[in-house]
Amino acid sequence: MSEDQNTEEVVEVAEPEENELAGDEALQSQLTWNAQDFATMAEIIKVCSKRGVFEPNEMLVVGTLYTKLEAIIAQWNAAQAAQAEEEADAAGDDAGGE
Repeated sequence: MSEDQNTEEVVEVAEPEENELAGDEALQSQLTWNAQDFATMAEIIKVCSKRGVFEPNEMLVVGTLYTKLEAIIAQWNAAQAAQAEEEADAAGDDAGGE
């Protein structure tokens, strides 16, 4: 037989322990975004642009990002307002039925 035969190495992969999974879930909960995070990013862009941090050739990219952040914030606020209205309607229906 030839010495060029392929040999495969078997590597066992250990299953993650339960406490490791809990750590991943905790990390995931820290990595969530909310409207305040987007508002903070938009405010940082405002402050930086007022202070002249961005070069002229960067302004289009920064402005585009700022516009996207503002749109996300508006959508988030609209969704929150709709949810609050639905909850208020549901609470009113419950109170009226008694």
